[in-house]
Amino acid sequence: MNIMKKNYFLAFLFIQIAYINSNTIYLWSESAISIDFETEQILYSKNIDKSIPPASMAKLINLFMVYDSLEKGSFSKNDFVPITSNADYKNLPRDSSLMFIEAGQKVTLYELMLGLAIPSGNDAAIAIAEYIFGSVDNYILEVNSKLQALGFSTIKVVDASGYNDENSITVRDFSEFVLYFLKKYPESLNELFTVTDFTYPKPINGKSSIGGIKQTNHNSLLGVFPGVDGLKTGFINKSGMNIALTAKKENRRVLVVLAGAKDMSKQTAEFKRFYDAVTLLNFSFDNFTNIYLDKIKLPKIKVNFGNLDYIEPVIPYKRTFTLNRNHKIISKTTGLIAPLELGTELGNIYIEQCNQTYIFPIILNSEINLFK
Repeated sequence: MNIMKKNYFLAFLFIQIAYINSNTIYLWSESAISIDFETEQILYSKNIDKSIPPASMAKLINLFMVYDSLEKGSFSKNDFVPITSNADYKNLPRDSSLMFIEAGQKVTLYELMLGLAIPSGNDAAIAIAEYIFGSVDNYILEVNSKLQALGFSTIKVVDASGYNDENSITVRDFSEFVLYFLKKYPESLNELFTVTDFTYPKPINGKSSIGGIKQTNHNSLLGVFPGVDGLKTGFINKSGMNIALTAKKENRRVLVVLAGAKDMSKQTAEFKRFYDAVTLLNFSFDNFTNIYLDKIKLPKIKVNFGNLDYIEPVIPYKRTFTLNRNHKIISKTTGLIAPLELGTELGNIYIEQCNQTYIFPIILNSEINLFK
């Protein structure tokens, strides 16, 4: 375990202890949202409609557009992508994240996808935009049109990489976009977002002015928080520290988007983002559970004068709810007198949490005849 990962692991343990001894959560991030992946129910929200630059979280949009193009059959992950001077790392700001590609090198589309997902290369973003869409300007037009068509109206893209502070999102819309992305292309988790490190260039890529550079995944929770398998960080001065994050625990997956963790010290801002991520994931898993209506075990009901003494009723719906763990499930039925037809309503089930009550009918799942 490298020193940086060890520090994050120790920080994780500290936050876990602090969380256990607290009844409330406090987040440094200006905007935050947590969503259950299956039901898409919001579990936590803070300033979710505030406009903020996504920074390199915008590279999730690049990758979505790549998968969309691959699905259409227009391109292959094994395609060799020509690298122009526009994408050459030497012509990009040195304070930006880079894959370190150079004009004239032989690079596959999949390598560029990894270069986006792991070291967050702005050079890789430009190379992909030019290859698939012909130019960065065309990419901007296409991606904004696509996002609008999908209903993500608050997401605005003005460059290929997220480096420009005029790019904008709200965490509400961006979380819905990420849900859409992952549900349509779940393979992206294993292909890209769980990969821990990436070395580029290799000898096969051609001549390099700097040699191979090994870069680790910018997601500091990967391998630290159990179940985390994505997604993407982001930082520019205007936005502060951002992250789109997903984790799976037992049979539940949670998606978190955080934006705007700031501090005069970049290292402190990174810790604030890490703290918020751990805290919100803990909150989302510990305080909520998913209930499947058709799997709720109901008490048996006594039958008078029937060929059966008791029957097991069912709820005739396949529906999933994300509920606070303090919820109550109450079934109310009356005594039954035979004969009864299949599908007869026997009463209701009441699912209660806070000030909400959901009511569903309970039905008979078999015919009951008179006792003979």
